[in-house]
Amino acid sequence: MRGIRGISEELDKIADPLLSTDLVRVLNAAIQITGDDYSRDWDISRAVASYTANPHADPALADEVARKSRECDEAYIVLEEQGRMEESAANYRKMFVLNGLHSLFAAPSLTPVIVDDIIYDLGHGAHSMELFAERMIQKLTSQ
Repeated sequence: MRGIRGISEELDKIADPLLSTDLVRVLNAAIQITGDDYSRDWDISRAVASYTANPHADPALADEVARKSRECDEAYIVLEEQGRMEESAANYRKMFVLNGLHSLFAAPSLTPVIVDDIIYDLGHGAHSMELFAERMIQKLTSQ
C-alpha cells in the first residue's frame, strides 16, 4: 500500500498481502516496535500500553493523543526557529507517532487503509525509519 511503501518498498512487498489476511499481526508488530523505540516517553508508552492491554477505539485517549500531537507540532516549529534542530526533529518524530496513535484510537474499526496510514506515521516517527522497516520485516517474516 501507499503508506508502507513510503517507508520501505521491501517492507511493502511483505506487509501488503498481510494487510488483507492478517491485519492485526502487521499492526501489532508496528505497535510493539514503537513501544520499544519510545519506552522512555510517557505519552507514547502509556498509549501503547493502553492499546496492548485493550485493543479498541478509545475516543478519550484519541483526543488526548491528538492534543499532545498538536503540542509537539507547535514545539518543533518554535525549536526550529530557535536553531535547536535536534530537539525540533525529536518533536517532529514524536508528532508523527502521536498522529498514528490518534488514528488507531479514533478508528471505529480497522481496515487495511487505516492500518497502512498508521504504520506510515509510526515509521516516519521512529528514531530510525530504516531500522523500523528492518524490524518490521524481521517480525513479519519470523512469525
